[in-house]
Amino acid sequence: MIPSQLLDTIKDKASSLKRTVVLPDTLDERTIKAARAITDEKIAGPILLGDEGKIREKAEALGTSLSGVRIVERLLTHLL
Repeated sequence: MIPSQLLDTIKDKASSLKRTVVLPDTLDERTIKAARAITDEKIAGPILLGDEGKIREKAEALGTSLSGVRIVERLLTHLL
């Protein structure tokens, strides 16, 4: 199996499981873009942990929509 087929197989399996992925380090550009890709490709339901205002500000500066991405303040993680 070539790498792209393997990746497609993993994505399909993850999507069918309807799981949630929690992403820390949410002010990192790669994390915000990963949350967008995970949402767009319907791989999982991403949750970003951190200060919502700062996360939204960073995403806006990157031109990245957070529609469909859940944000949880670190102090409220016990509610997950």
